[in-house]
Amino acid sequence: MINHGFNSPHNSTSEQSGLKIHENALDNTARVMTTTLSNNVSNVSTMAATGKQRLTSTEFYMIGVTLSICGNIIIAVALNCQKLAHRKRTAQLDQNKSDEPTPDPHESNPLISHTSYLRYSVWWAGIVLMAVGEIGNFVAYGFAPASVVAPLGSFAVIANGFVAMIMNNESLRMRDLVGTAFTLVGCFFIVQFSNQDEEILNSIQIIQHLGNWQFIIYMFVQVIGFAVITFIRSHSNSETRSSVLLHLALVSIAGSFTVISAKAVSGMLTLTAAGDIQVVFPVFYIMLAILIITIIYQVKYLNEAMAIFDIAVVVPVNFVMFTVSAILAGALFYDEFFSQSGIAILLFFFGCSLSIIGVIFITGDKPDPEDMDGVEAGALHLDMMPNFIRSLAPSFKITGVQPKPNNTQAATADEEKQQQEHNSAEATPLQ
Repeated sequence: MINHGFNSPHNSTSEQSGLKIHENALDNTARVMTTTLSNNVSNVSTMAATGKQRLTSTEFYMIGVTLSICGNIIIAVALNCQKLAHRKRTAQLDQNKSDEPTPDPHESNPLISHTSYLRYSVWWAGIVLMAVGEIGNFVAYGFAPASVVAPLGSFAVIANGFVAMIMNNESLRMRDLVGTAFTLVGCFFIVQFSNQDEEILNSIQIIQHLGNWQFIIYMFVQVIGFAVITFIRSHSNSETRSSVLLHLALVSIAGSFTVISAKAVSGMLTLTAAGDIQVVFPVFYIMLAILIITIIYQVKYLNEAMAIFDIAVVVPVNFVMFTVSAILAGALFYDEFFSQSGIAILLFFFGCSLSIIGVIFITGDKPDPEDMDGVEAGALHLDMMPNFIRSLAPSFKITGVQPKPNNTQAATADEEKQQQEHNSAEATPLQ
């Protein structure tokens, strides 16, 4: 049969059904694409509004670790800037001691005398750097667990050894390098085996955690301990009051509440910056008040301890006690070890132990930087460094604060001078 261009009714029906199937498929594809596009737009809008889905929990964690490490290194530089200002002031007093007239007791003293360390710009630079470092530590609590941020304070001790050698003419001993190695390995274990999936708590969740039975017991024990230690210090003899553990126990108790409140305030500020407003809740201001009060008490008792005891004793003991209190506070209030395995917790505390041992190594038996006889053999010193490093050191640029050469170099210089005098005397002809 010849087809004259007309379709049979059967072919027409088949083509219509095929077209209908294609139309339905296109409608379904368009509907799926529209739904997917709307979901993506919704997700992007949510991410733009909250900012919390842009980073994974591991990335948040690494931000906190980085902020803490950088903050502690900046704090080490700040402390050395302040110490350099005190050295400049001491050098100026020694230089002008014989030239200054006897002060009149009836003459009113200015607010800042010409011999005050407040007149030195390097001291104010140290204050600014200290504020920057502490802010970095404070913000770190909003990203990383408190049980991680507190032990990372050992980086301030590590950095201090190298910065103090350049800025303040201190020696870097072999035991400092060993302690640095212990501390770095310990910090690796701490960072690697801590809880990296921590959630930032909002105000409602913080209130719920405040009502947990384990934290209530912990807070009760801490408050009773604080009261008992304060009573013992005020009603005991001078020998008991002179115990460094009594002073630093008060620092660690106040520090545990500082850690809890700092992490709560930092977390709520982080959520507020991401769009989830938290500063309108009363718990934010309660935590902020606790933070300020406990910091004041920490500074008070720590300064008392440093005024009575050697800094080589205060620094390691305070680091150990503050780290332990911070870990306990994080574990009991923020449940930071709740999801960790037993081996991870064991390796975490192994890392803390290594860091504590390293800090004790670094801070133990520190010699007087001006007493070159106390520097052990093999210790690195600024005058052993290359010329381009010494030219950058502030100690070589400040009149009256020049580093003293070590005994070996001084003896060698004297011998050479005597030899030259002896040779010149022999070369002079007799008259």
